[in-house]
Amino acid sequence: MGLGWARGGRLAAVGRRPLRALPLLGVAVLLVLLPRLPQSAPDAVRALGAAGYLVALIALWQNRAEPWVLVVFLGLALNSLALSLNGGRMPVSGEALSRAGSPTGFGAETLLTPRYVLAGPHTRVTALGDTLSVRIGNAGMVLSPGDVVMALGLAGFVQGRMRGATPS
Repeated sequence: MGLGWARGGRLAAVGRRPLRALPLLGVAVLLVLLPRLPQSAPDAVRALGAAGYLVALIALWQNRAEPWVLVVFLGLALNSLALSLNGGRMPVSGEALSRAGSPTGFGAETLLTPRYVLAGPHTRVTALGDTLSVRIGNAGMVLSPGDVVMALGLAGFVQGRMRGATPS
């Protein structure tokens, strides 16, 4: 948003033009968030998450003419690929967890929810998993290349909308 304001944009302009399939994006968010409720079965977590990603990809594809939406789509597709090839679980690099400040020794797997798997020889496309560590002060997190691509796409989309960009 800061870049959008710096370039003369206004936040009110972001929602001026409606997106296609917006209710589908709402359904996608619900499908991804529902399994985060306590006592969710691991298989349900992975199935609902996969369904949420698929619904989000469909909704984003409906908006592909909008500037930056294809970048968001690409990031989500990269994450979807990593998840689908690992049984609905995102591979997480132990090294990235260490750099982010999370323990990776014995018992590190207990830190991982049913949505994640500690990367190793049994995981596929590990490079597309959560391999990038970010630390700001005492807080750390791990990100996937798809997360970075999605963030860039969302930033471009918002600042473009703030400035009144229209699809070509």
